[in-house]
Amino acid sequence: MKTLSFLCILLFLCREVFGKLIQAPLGDGVEFLLSEECLKGRGRLNLRRNDDSTQLIASLENVWKPGPQHPDRVNQRGLSLILENADLNDEGLYEFTCNGKDLEAIKLEVFVPSEVAVSEGEDATLPCRSVTAGQSVKSARWRRNGNAVLQLDGTGGITYGEDVDRSRVSIPSEWDRQPDLSLTIKGVQQQDEGVYYCDIDKSEKHRSAVRLRVHPQVPTAAGSTPLPTTTPTPSESSDRTWITVITVLVTAAVTSGIVVPLTFLLGRKRRRETRDEETGDQQNGCHTTNNDQSSGDQHVSTNGFTRSPDAPEEITLLPINNNNNNNNE
Repeated sequence: MKTLSFLCILLFLCREVFGKLIQAPLGDGVEFLLSEECLKGRGRLNLRRNDDSTQLIASLENVWKPGPQHPDRVNQRGLSLILENADLNDEGLYEFTCNGKDLEAIKLEVFVPSEVAVSEGEDATLPCRSVTAGQSVKSARWRRNGNAVLQLDGTGGITYGEDVDRSRVSIPSEWDRQPDLSLTIKGVQQQDEGVYYCDIDKSEKHRSAVRLRVHPQVPTAAGSTPLPTTTPTPSESSDRTWITVITVLVTAAVTSGIVVPLTFLLGRKRRRETRDEETGDQQNGCHTTNNDQSSGDQHVSTNGFTRSPDAPEEITLLPINNNNNNNNE
């Protein structure tokens, strides 16, 4: 009996390891690979939920067609059947029955992943935390796109997935005694981008998802080295403030020393020009008066005074010389 139970547990684990478990982030498409039996003929795909209720997802009549509740979400693409826009209600067992043959069910789990974004070449840590004390942890594993990254058993042994560089991935050494099974990837590359799933097999199962985004590295000019970015200390900030204040004051002083004398000289020149213009106007006025006097009719009396042409003619009375009269007598 114990041997049978052990074989059942082992069979369940092997089914998940060899791809009979599909994990998908919310909103992504889910791809079901079609076996040879399900490419032609007649068949159906049912979803069996935890309460043992079933729902028709798609039916096969030489071509796969969506069920009545998924008219726009199921499409056949070559050798795959795609369930678009995965939702939390899509979780459960997907059972294929093709040409009278029941095929192995596939379990679908839908996650709302957290997100970690790093630049290419940096190290990335994908969080996975769960209670391990008193939980009889049997195993833990990280998967990406349905492929194993690494798997740990209860004794501390680590098995790495195919095509995984074990020098680049790691988890805390005391993962079984600490609630931290975060995955660290060293020197991430563009091909590392994707959704990673953390599964912990214990009394209360834990499964979570993390989406890793890798920003491409910005190339620098040939022969140049990017300058390091530093945060100024409070003393450096204070020094910079005083330098700014002194610079402003010096600039103001220099500007005043240039602008004020220049303004004074310009004003002085303008006053001089104004005074010269006024003097010129006065001289021109006097010249005009003299011309008028010389060109007009002038009458000078015998006594040397100038008279107007309209004035009556003056009569000069000569004094009588009494001495001459007396001599004549």
